[in-house]
Amino acid sequence: MSYKDGPAYYYRFSRLYEMHFSLPPFSTWVEKNHESLLACLPEKLSGDVLDIGGGIGRLSRALARRYPGQQVLSIDTSAAMTERARTDAPLENLRFETQSFWDVDGQFDLVVCAGCWEFFQLQPSAMRLVQLLKPGGTAVVNTLGPAVFGRVRESVFRQVFRTDVWLHRPQSLTEELEVRGCRVRWNPVNLLEGSYTLVARRSD
Repeated sequence: MSYKDGPAYYYRFSRLYEMHFSLPPFSTWVEKNHESLLACLPEKLSGDVLDIGGGIGRLSRALARRYPGQQVLSIDTSAAMTERARTDAPLENLRFETQSFWDVDGQFDLVVCAGCWEFFQLQPSAMRLVQLLKPGGTAVVNTLGPAVFGRVRESVFRQVFRTDVWLHRPQSLTEELEVRGCRVRWNPVNLLEGSYTLVARRSD
């Protein structure tokens, strides 16, 4: 079975994407959601970091600076996004790869995902997320639930980009991760958007 990782056609235009999210209200949305995710990160890590759907690399660079002693792998299925991310000044502990969430090798102390979890089906994505975590590792996911903004985004991507979107309720994602041995908590970010940040720690 194959799963789409997002609207490939839309993400071909990395400069347009970057401009789009540099303007209000979208810039504010990204900033607040990134702030929420960064506030939930562990203080210290002993292993590597995976950023799923790293895009043009804004969050990935924040992670690399936050954990200078760890290696950060930022993946995106869009080659255009990956190439754009690589044009900024390199950081020694950060690399960008065009790769699918489903094909990553290894396990990580920290896995983060901001703004693309809605392109993954609930049960297989929860299972895959736990597989990518080392025992005792932490996952931090920022995504949209089924509120007004999420429904609009879902409609646009389904009708314009012919891309499946799944708006997971935080309670549903919590249940799927808990039955796979994680301790989970989540916080709402914006009720109108339906955005929330979820933190899952895999048992040791």
